[in-house]
Amino acid sequence: MAVFAQTEIKQDENLIDAFDVFHKLVGRKNKVDTSFTELALKRSLTMIPGFGYSQLRGVSLILEGNYSFRNSPDSKVSVIRFVPQVTFKGFLIPRVTSSIWFYNNTLNLSTDLRYNKFIAIDYGLGSNSSEQAFNNYRQNYVKFHQTLSRELRPGLLFGIGYYFDEHNGISRLESKLITVANKYDITKKTISSGLVANFLYDSRENENFPLGGESFAAVSFIQNLKKLGSTSSYESVTIDFRKYFRVSTNDMNVLCFRSLNWFTFNGQAPYFDLPFSQGDIMNSSSRPYVEGRYRGKSMVYLESEYRFTLTKNEFLGGAFFINASSFEEQNSNQFEHVNFGYGASGRMKINKKSNVYFVGSLGFGTRGAKGLFFSLGDVF
Repeated sequence: MAVFAQTEIKQDENLIDAFDVFHKLVGRKNKVDTSFTELALKRSLTMIPGFGYSQLRGVSLILEGNYSFRNSPDSKVSVIRFVPQVTFKGFLIPRVTSSIWFYNNTLNLSTDLRYNKFIAIDYGLGSNSSEQAFNNYRQNYVKFHQTLSRELRPGLLFGIGYYFDEHNGISRLESKLITVANKYDITKKTISSGLVANFLYDSRENENFPLGGESFAAVSFIQNLKKLGSTSSYESVTIDFRKYFRVSTNDMNVLCFRSLNWFTFNGQAPYFDLPFSQGDIMNSSSRPYVEGRYRGKSMVYLESEYRFTLTKNEFLGGAFFINASSFEEQNSNQFEHVNFGYGASGRMKINKKSNVYFVGSLGFGTRGAKGLFFSLGDVF
């Protein structure tokens, strides 16, 4: 369901999305809502049932959703994403992530909730691990990350929060392969529980599709403490910076850059809470590598993507991307190797009201890596 306010600015009646195409195919008249613009958006729900594919989890049944809305006429677009997912291998992988804006952007509530029942692959630590040496670990994963941020000045917010990560029921499915995970004394359960201090800068009007000239930056410091239930006390910092450039008169053609850095120090983090590929909130970093393909005490990551439209009605588009990642090596504690990824994406506008795209990406990388990835919304 979608409800919109009146505005003097009219939407281009030629813009279409997947719902318009469906209505046309079934012969149903679809009246264009000319009172709508993105700035007038109140609430819009997008849901896509179907199949998904992951190199790690195989084929799965997915009901992917995006609920976008404004809490006031001047607020930025708030987004709640939910992905109930069941794989044919018997894995249960539901997650809910959200970024909600209150009181004309003076408050932001960020949440990441997950319960995963799945198999994690361990290739060892560092950026030079072999694809031939790995172990599979069956486990359950519970994640609760929440941060409330208040505006210090326009666009800049400071927040505090709480992060909880629990891996339980851990069991290794192989007995002959040896990786550095054994040095971390993996038990049946590990917990990271800590307080968070966060600085946030976000000039994006709508995170579903950032426009040229907008930017995002988040710096989070996490203090995990045994007193709060952590398996061990340690600290971590994540730095996520994104910049979007307009490269033509068409606002839908955007050159995007991202720098994601994740460091752990002053203690030993539980093995499965160390920085890893695809470990960001959208599980989208390090295409084309599988989740957890690389892992280390610290990670540096760079990505660039060019997004463009293929049709004047903005229904179809595409993207090209390239990225580079490096993880701290186990013995030297240095960043010695870099792994590259590159590829292309097809983009189809699912909901023109909230500017939500369905994105399918085919990527290739170092050591012959390749993968196919799907997402409702752009990857960053």
